[in-house]
Amino acid sequence: MERIITIFRIQAEQIFKKTWKIGVATSTKPASDFKVQGYIEGLESLIDPCVFIDDDGQAYLYHGGPDIAHAYKLKENMMEIDGERHIITGLDGFREGLFIFKRENLYYAMYPDDFPKYNKMRYAVSDNPFGPFECKGVFLDHTDIITMHGSAVEFKDQWYVFYHNGSLSGGIPTNRSICFEPLEFNEDGTINMVRQTLGVELPTFHKDINFNGMMGTLALGDYTQSDLKQAGILPNDISSIEIPEGFVVEGFEQDNFKGKSWTFEENRIDLNEMGCNDKISSLKISKSNTDNLLKNASFELATQGQVKYWFNRAPKPFVRTKDDTASGYYALQYKGSEKPKALVQKVSLSPNTTYELSAKLKVEKGTLGEVIFDTNGSFDNTAKFDLDAKTKAGEWVSFKSEFNSGDLTEIELRCITSEGFDGAGYWDDVVLQKK
Repeated sequence: MERIITIFRIQAEQIFKKTWKIGVATSTKPASDFKVQGYIEGLESLIDPCVFIDDDGQAYLYHGGPDIAHAYKLKENMMEIDGERHIITGLDGFREGLFIFKRENLYYAMYPDDFPKYNKMRYAVSDNPFGPFECKGVFLDHTDIITMHGSAVEFKDQWYVFYHNGSLSGGIPTNRSICFEPLEFNEDGTINMVRQTLGVELPTFHKDINFNGMMGTLALGDYTQSDLKQAGILPNDISSIEIPEGFVVEGFEQDNFKGKSWTFEENRIDLNEMGCNDKISSLKISKSNTDNLLKNASFELATQGQVKYWFNRAPKPFVRTKDDTASGYYALQYKGSEKPKALVQKVSLSPNTTYELSAKLKVEKGTLGEVIFDTNGSFDNTAKFDLDAKTKAGEWVSFKSEFNSGDLTEIELRCITSEGFDGAGYWDDVVLQKK
């Protein structure tokens, strides 16, 4: 076709589902200059369109959700339906996000299911693009966010599945990261369970910020300038680092582990933010010896302004702010005059086990009310820390307590302020570990 055509979902002026329509835009370029052509008439108000072009050039449009999926032939212009609607059957647990592809004369329908708590990716097969389909079950397990949409494509005789997770954002549902894995088929056409490969296995070093220009990886050990060069990593040229769980990376400004140093044990570090971009000349890589059950315990990591692994639906005005007076390079700050919704992290517990909880709090001078860290009432005041500016202003104060989990298997740790709070409060260095 001379034009590259994209089918997209348009939500009309009202937010009600009855107003959802499917629109068409066209361009002679794959990534720009699209011109809206209008809506495809004759469709019901369903979502998540997918266009599949069969071997004979016939185009089909699929859409649906929740619980129902429809299919149509498209006319040659790909802007009008051709013939009657077909209801797709056999999609057990269908939620939305239907994607159709074909392999060796077998049509595959892949889709996220609606079984709680997180979507898994299922697939069904048919010898006809309109079905009926036979569900073959789950081939991609859930990720760390509720929704999972995906697609599949063949490239150089290898099939791949594309999907999304929250690994870069720490599971923030709206900050999704695109992933892909190889798809492996059996002789009968069934799909093997996909192994999700997340992140790096060793500390990985990049020439550019934003984790571009990868130079290489390093195992445990000490590395001088000469060692780094042999590994393909240029001294004074490291701009970002990816660090898998369990590793600690210490960088030194001078060769042979001298001069100013910086220590990192979080998973994605942009050195420009730390002021050591292109300044590291030697490295020490060791294993982490922490038993902390929390992730991002010192609020070092953020994606699109949201602190990783600490949640609420509207996190602002909680922000990560530069502060190296406690642990790491950042702290969590709340600045305002209204009580915010708590920023929380849920952690699994072992029953009837004693735990130690600690945190550092700070309040700016002149602040009214208290900055609080607690367990959301799970243990009354046993594990509740609060600090006001009258008690201590402008300095970090350390808190520590012990509790027994009893029958609990999960705890919600909260950063919050008291009623009538007006000012600025800070949290840092939160540790939860077994005694």
